[in-house]
Amino acid sequence: MRHTRRMIMLLLTVLALTGVCGVLAPKAAAPRLSSREATYFALDPPALFTIDIIGATSKSQIAELKSSRNDVATVEIEKNPRYSKYVRLVVEPRSPGKTTVSFKVKYGSKTKKLTFRATVRKYENVCASFKVGSKNYASKFNKKMFVTAGNPKKSRKISVEAKKGWKLLHIRLYTKNGRETLIDNNTTVNLKKYRQIYADFYSGKLDASSTLVLDMY
Repeated sequence: MRHTRRMIMLLLTVLALTGVCGVLAPKAAAPRLSSREATYFALDPPALFTIDIIGATSKSQIAELKSSRNDVATVEIEKNPRYSKYVRLVVEPRSPGKTTVSFKVKYGSKTKKLTFRATVRKYENVCASFKVGSKNYASKFNKKMFVTAGNPKKSRKISVEAKKGWKLLHIRLYTKNGRETLIDNNTTVNLKKYRQIYADFYSGKLDASSTLVLDMY
């Protein structure tokens, strides 16, 4: 009799937790930005930068997206995001200044407002040297952050040096399929399977980041 009574109580507890329609759905995690603020460079033509909205997987979740100063930077949702399962914002820096990007995200039955602060600076080349083998591409970055070059499809030593006031953080290699490989500076790599070389820099004084990209077609 006690065993039967225990089973009934357990059944009532389970029913109370699950309800008529089954197990309660877990609460949706509050969305957040992969970064809350950043410093960009104004380029001509403009360079585009992306920000992931962690937790948002559908464009329909985003509403009231705007930049407080479109003359400084504009923002939109990336149409076909690559290498990310989340919704992405695309920021286009236009002229020196500061702007705040704001929008609302729906998740479950709730809505959360998120903001992102963007500072745009006049462009400067942050590398003193960007060598692939004996070829130095540093001067190619004087007016732009994205440079194209032929791929030697052979082993070459990759050496990057930052200008004074800047620090080299990472060197990243990407295949045509977007697979990333981090390498140490002054490393010899067989470039046959790689398409792009990314060099990430940071200035503590300016609290600014910069990424230079060598695209090897």
